[in-house]
Amino acid sequence: MVAAGVLALIMALIAAVTNSVMTTIRRAEGQIGAFTTARAAFDIMNQKISQATLNTYWDYYNDSGRRTPSNAANFVPTRYGRAADLQFLIRQNTQSQLVGSGQELYFQAPLAYADPDTGQTAYQSTQGLLNACSFFVTYGSDREFRPDTVSGDRYRYRLMQGVQPTEALRVFADAMSSPAASPAWLTDIAPNGGCVTPIAENVIALIVWPRLPANAPGHLDDGTELTTDYTYNSRPDTDNARQTVTDYQLPPELMLTLIVIDENSWLRLDTRSGTPPSAITGALQGRFQQSNESAYRRDLQAVSDYLNEQRVKFKILTTTVSLRESKWSDTP
Repeated sequence: MVAAGVLALIMALIAAVTNSVMTTIRRAEGQIGAFTTARAAFDIMNQKISQATLNTYWDYYNDSGRRTPSNAANFVPTRYGRAADLQFLIRQNTQSQLVGSGQELYFQAPLAYADPDTGQTAYQSTQGLLNACSFFVTYGSDREFRPDTVSGDRYRYRLMQGVQPTEALRVFADAMSSPAASPAWLTDIAPNGGCVTPIAENVIALIVWPRLPANAPGHLDDGTELTTDYTYNSRPDTDNARQTVTDYQLPPELMLTLIVIDENSWLRLDTRSGTPPSAITGALQGRFQQSNESAYRRDLQAVSDYLNEQRVKFKILTTTVSLRESKWSDTP
């Protein structure tokens, strides 16, 4: 009887230890899986963003603006100015439930991607063909991305990538019309666009900060030399006024930051609905609106403190991407 009791006690202890170890392993696997996927997506972003281009050139201007086909007959040039048919755009996340989740990034790069459904895959063998690209965070169901045989919605924050195929590129058509803050070429690669796919889950924020390198003309230590609110638009709203320093120029560098939570934390917070959990929205509300060094660090620390209070496991990934095609000049 005593031996049986001791054996039962030992077995209970072994079971408790085994259960504890398995729980620890499952938690570690959840963190490793989420963070590994996010790191892989981070590498994809870096590689594609580094290829962003504008193909900037010099064109004729006068006090009325830039020379166009419609005014060329009577146009009298008085000066040269930068011009580009392409566009590089950073704007705050436009989805109402994702205030504080950072920015949306749109650009063109020579990825030579053609839509296989159109039968034009031969285009992919041609080097240098342009695609329109985007990156941003969204929240919602996986209904649009899962196989039809899988039932049940999985609600997640997701890092999204948009790639518009070469044969559908519309940025040149937009360039022939009046400059606009929300041009038509964004439609396919913006939130809810048809050319958008997820590349990582549980990414709750993407912060995109255009900056100058430390040795560049006009560099300031607080990072406010290019933007005060993280936004950037290489195409001006109008060509009538004299150019600003960012008109038709790529920023030399982008500082990218991802905030990623682990799967186990998400499963605990999951509302299983179209409403994001308050533990996440509360952490991000009102953050990353003002782009200077102190505000950025303050916001990042505030998000970290809030998530820690909610017992959310997370990781912050940060890197600086150099845009190889940037030919920056500090002269407007």
